[in-house]
Amino acid sequence: MRPVCTLILGMVAAFVGLAAGCASPARPREARAGEPGGTSVAALNGEYDVEFHSTWFGPIRSRMTAQALPPADGIASFKANTRPGVAWTLVGGVASALGPVLTPYLFPQGMLLTWQSTMPSPDGKPGEGWIGISRIGPFGARTRMKLAEGPVEVLFTDGRMIAMMTLAKRDGTSAAPMADYPALTDSIRRATVSSLFDPAIASSDDLKAYFDDVAEAASVVQDDLEYTFAGGLAWRKRTKLPLPLAYRPVTEESRRLVRTSASVVEPMRLTVDPLTGIATIEALAFVDVAMIDEVFAKAMAAKPKGIVLDLRSCTGFDLTALRAACWLMEGRHDAGRFVAATHRKTDASHDARMDVDSASSVEAAHALVKRSRAAAFSVVGEAGAYDGPLAVLTLERTRSSAEILAWLLRSRPDTRFFGSATAGRPRIDFVQPLEQGFVIRIPEFDWQSPGGELGVCKVVPDVRCAAKKAPAVAAEWLRSRTVASAP
Repeated sequence: MRPVCTLILGMVAAFVGLAAGCASPARPREARAGEPGGTSVAALNGEYDVEFHSTWFGPIRSRMTAQALPPADGIASFKANTRPGVAWTLVGGVASALGPVLTPYLFPQGMLLTWQSTMPSPDGKPGEGWIGISRIGPFGARTRMKLAEGPVEVLFTDGRMIAMMTLAKRDGTSAAPMADYPALTDSIRRATVSSLFDPAIASSDDLKAYFDDVAEAASVVQDDLEYTFAGGLAWRKRTKLPLPLAYRPVTEESRRLVRTSASVVEPMRLTVDPLTGIATIEALAFVDVAMIDEVFAKAMAAKPKGIVLDLRSCTGFDLTALRAACWLMEGRHDAGRFVAATHRKTDASHDARMDVDSASSVEAAHALVKRSRAAAFSVVGEAGAYDGPLAVLTLERTRSSAEILAWLLRSRPDTRFFGSATAGRPRIDFVQPLEQGFVIRIPEFDWQSPGGELGVCKVVPDVRCAAKKAPAVAAEWLRSRTVASAP
């Protein structure tokens, strides 16, 4: 279930780059009467239950200890952190996963997250801060705190919100684990072994060793963040495996909190350059067919001179990606076959078949493959599908159904690929329920090409270039196509 957990772990990894005051663990302190520079807004100080909410998943629960710092210029500030020592002890610790060079600089004092911030000022200016796994480095997440009681926005450097963090002060320092993590590990193990697309991987020594490591850590972790971190470390030793980690589903509270932010990281985003007429569609995941239709309809309405489809960080997840092909390809195209472990060796001529030609057909396709355990699909282009020049950006992070979409677009006229080769892991997955309110995405169906190759889908770009340079190189090619086609 690598796709969603890659996002979760990626968010954890993004919380980096702190000011120097966060190296030592926070120790709540007593208020000092008459302290210089006092402020009417009290800083965080004490023990807190913390939850991270996002568009992608429900609350990741953790705990933090906060320490009020001396006010400066009338503005209160604080530092906070998760439980010390955790990063050094779980699954062999950070040193075994990252090596001795990085270890001194990441997870100071073994704390998974450290946070330093000012409080909102009395005149309404938000508190500003940084949260992360290190005091140094290019990976950073800003925090913005509009109200003293929260919630707190966690932001990319460009201002888009990654997650919303809530805080609830609690009494005392001792608390029970936030879930029965050993039982959750057993539930994940059963679901993975029974559902994984390849029985050889499901019964492998590597997968068994992975779960042995996670089970050992599960007996000592205290919250979701620690459990996710332990799973990430265990997987880091066996990166050829899928990443079978559980998460809590998006709740109504998560949706409500996310909607309070003016700029949220969405699964898809459209931008149109008014000077060049080039539209860029950035896809981080294909999960919402209505969003796909909305984004492409807006792109078509702009009458773009060229389109950049950015799949560099797109990790799937399911047959929803085929709907994107409907907007970009004319006619009918064989999209291959999807098979569960039980049908890997069955005759494809007996498979159920259907066309994906509308938003409603995507849900029907999902129901068909789940029911039949093997099914073949064709993509039928929309009336008026885009037929202009298309640049597709890919990286090794491009995987799952995004990789299958890239394979389909390989046969499209006037299309060029930029970046680096895709992951070569063309599997799809669906959400499965687990115990205790958790869910999981397990790569359940492997992809077989129309030519009969099973699980082979590494798309190699026409123009190899660094990830950061790919958009500019692609835009230059699109501009050249526009000039060449001008009367």
